[in-house]
Amino acid sequence: PALHQRDCDAGGFMWLQEGSEQQSLFAYMRFGLSDTEPAVVVVNMTPNTYFDYDIGVPVQGYYREVLNTDSNLYGGSNKGNSGGQHAKADPCAGQSCKISVCLPPLATLILICEKN
Repeated sequence: PALHQRDCDAGGFMWLQEGSEQQSLFAYMRFGLSDTEPAVVVVNMTPNTYFDYDIGVPVQGYYREVLNTDSNLYGGSNKGNSGGQHAKADPCAGQSCKISVCLPPLATLILICEKN
């Protein structure tokens, strides 16, 4: 729901990694209605794999990987995040927490925040 609810509302979108567009890496968060968990979208438009790539996020919780376009299901190299990552209370990129992900080449990740 966070990917389509509030689609035309600026409050439904937040950049997470400003300034990374020179690297062709994009990270943003989508918010749905108040009863839905936010979604983090990370896009790597390069042929490089980034291991332990830090992304600032505003809330702690478990970020479950619901889509990885590099999965072998889609013909990719199957580099991923073992189902998800726990956010650490460590400030990053202007956010109060961070997740460290494996960012596969030419791939998009979608992670849903499951708050503790």
